[in-house]
Amino acid sequence: MMRRSKWMQKALSIVTAATMTFSGLPGLVPTSEVSAAEKSVESFDSVVLELNQATDHAGRVNLTYKGAPLSTLIKGPVIDEFSYDSSNSNLLTVDENGKVTLASGYTFAAPGAPGVPVTITANASYYQDADVLFMEDFENNDGPLTTTNKLGASFTLSSVQSRSGLKTITPSSSTTTEAVNQDVALPAGSNYKMTAWYYDPYPAEEKTATARTQFAILDGRNSTYAGTFYQSPQSEVLNNPTKYTWAYTLSSACSGDKRWKDSGVDRSTGWHKFEWLITPNGASLQIDGNSVSDSAQSDIYKAMKSGTTIQPKIAGGWNNQSGNVSFVNNKHLIDDFYVVKDVATESGTRTLTLNLVPPGGLPNLEITNQPTAAKVNQGETATFSVTATTTAKSYQWFVSNDEGGLNGVEIVGGNDAVLTLPNVDSAVQQGKFYYCQVSTAEGVMIKSHSAPLLIKTNKPVNAPINPTLDPDTGIYTGGSNYGDTLVTLIKDSTVVGYYLSKNGGPDQPNNHERHHVLPYARALGVGNYTVTATVINTEGNISDEVTASGTLTIEKLSAPGKVRWNGTYAAWDSVANASAYSVQLFSNGIAKGSPVAATGNDVALSPGSNDTFKVRAIGNATTRFLDSDESGESAAYSANIALVRQNETLRAGESERLIVDTADTFVADNISFSPADKDKNKIEVDGAGFVTVKKGYVPKANEEVTVNVSVDYFNKADTMFYDGYEGNQKFTTGANGYVQSNVISRTGAKAATTSGGAQVASVPGTYNYAPTEAGKTTIVTAWYYDDGGWHPVITRYLA
Repeated sequence: MMRRSKWMQKALSIVTAATMTFSGLPGLVPTSEVSAAEKSVESFDSVVLELNQATDHAGRVNLTYKGAPLSTLIKGPVIDEFSYDSSNSNLLTVDENGKVTLASGYTFAAPGAPGVPVTITANASYYQDADVLFMEDFENNDGPLTTTNKLGASFTLSSVQSRSGLKTITPSSSTTTEAVNQDVALPAGSNYKMTAWYYDPYPAEEKTATARTQFAILDGRNSTYAGTFYQSPQSEVLNNPTKYTWAYTLSSACSGDKRWKDSGVDRSTGWHKFEWLITPNGASLQIDGNSVSDSAQSDIYKAMKSGTTIQPKIAGGWNNQSGNVSFVNNKHLIDDFYVVKDVATESGTRTLTLNLVPPGGLPNLEITNQPTAAKVNQGETATFSVTATTTAKSYQWFVSNDEGGLNGVEIVGGNDAVLTLPNVDSAVQQGKFYYCQVSTAEGVMIKSHSAPLLIKTNKPVNAPINPTLDPDTGIYTGGSNYGDTLVTLIKDSTVVGYYLSKNGGPDQPNNHERHHVLPYARALGVGNYTVTATVINTEGNISDEVTASGTLTIEKLSAPGKVRWNGTYAAWDSVANASAYSVQLFSNGIAKGSPVAATGNDVALSPGSNDTFKVRAIGNATTRFLDSDESGESAAYSANIALVRQNETLRAGESERLIVDTADTFVADNISFSPADKDKNKIEVDGAGFVTVKKGYVPKANEEVTVNVSVDYFNKADTMFYDGYEGNQKFTTGANGYVQSNVISRTGAKAATTSGGAQVASVPGTYNYAPTEAGKTTIVTAWYYDDGGWHPVITRYLA
């Protein structure tokens, strides 16, 4: 035990605590749920138009795939070529790269907000997935060419621009390394195509031809390069950057200036198609559809044929001469690299409607009364109506097979606020949905809700049997084998929507009617929801409308309470039914960085002095709970002594360590741990801060325990020298045989240990810490780990 003399400076003391949670069943961490999804074959239906208005793709439309790109070798379909059209080129144009330009003064409306609609159509040619041998679209770092071990340091993914999707590949340094490649076996007896799209920045971003540049797509097995190659010391073809060049012989066969030929194809700014046509007898090269006729006579092209293995590859070389290197990264790009069977492409279209805001803003257009279901007898007249604000100048009604209006057909003559349907016929009109598009004189348009037509005939149909609405899952179930079911959704006694549940559809195993009401109710917000149901059979007859038992209550989670700092951890009280939390750090009232996600009731942050935070409880989309409001603001952060949890949960049979964190603001002297009185029969804590569950005690799920720590410490103002080994400080520069270790520490996360160099670690430079004031003592202390514990080594200097 350390002895203190009366003239020594006494360290201050502080007591703080940390709370831990037992997770899952009796002290065990629950096993993550594992799901297995069957492989699905993609079709052109999985190709969609997507508007990207992020900072790096402002005003951009592009074709991309639904969901995350696959990492398997075979991927389809492959988008080959495409073009864009606008329904109103006076207001909006789209160039071949998908860049959207608006007429002067026009802006994009917020998602879901009204505006002047303009439709963009993409006309695409594509290869079916069955015809694809290899595909890399560079959308992630897990594709055939872009896995970490293949990408290397020479190339990187780029989000500056792309041909399709959001990413491409670009050089990342001045190097000649060729690191990106993938073997693909070509079955014998068929023809194939190897294609890659290259973005050429020439001439705007290439300021000189004096530097050597190589950037190319190639078959790495046979060295069939094609791309941009020129170098001033070599032959004229390489000194002329205006044409694409190609390699017709192996580099080992001759010098560089005799290896390359002029393709005859002009370079220009934009995306260019490099395509190898591969047959059983060899291959030939096309660039932008222009045949490089003598390529087929080259030995390396003759060797590139079906029945062999090729190697789709990206190569580059660019030296460090000024004037060229800076024009390579994020300017030379490659996208959509694929090998396919030599078959005709198929075609398809995709459309995207964008709402534009005219100069001066939108007139106030709003639908004040939505259409409701029309229920009439066979042969009678049915009416639907819509009411809008006075700015509405035109109306157009549509009829559709479903509530979404995806198959909406314009009704001739349906140009008023009221739609009249005389002499209705159940055989052709039963269960159809009607909606109205309302427009202003400026062309601003909004769409009403869809409402069904229900026609009562003299043929009875059995209603759903004991229909129910599950109050937790929001699933409607009504036993019926008689046809489709029309579900009417009612919020707080007001009809808010209609949904058609198809008999035998994906939601209805064994033909029992089911409908997922939850997502619709969540979108409509907090309230009490009930449903009614009507059966529509295949002959166009309907049942009586019945009310399902059960009420779905959509509610907002409570805002987290007791927000507080626990060292650099933001902490708060758990919120019942929350699936996660979103934590936002603030500096002087301004959001600092992006929100941080957390699954527990605390999360590590990197706060600065006086920073605060707020937290929001997140409701899972599959539950009836919506995200909470943001919590109140925490107290301002100030570096303090606190316990930091090394692990997220305390596991029965294992130890979790608590670490004293001083944030290098205080110097901790003596430290002692103890369980809170209420938890002494549950846990024990040793001198190093390791917490274990006592033998024989079985924790309850999500049970909390508290550990106190007592710390003697010195203020920083009273500290002349300190190294906590947390960063690159005095002893921790990696010199003199010592390195940082995270095996065990006294405070913080790291300590210093010998690296085996058998040297003395000394502080660079000279430091004079001797006391100069009479009666004062300077204490030099180091803590040494030995025999399972930390021991102080102390020297005192008295003035």
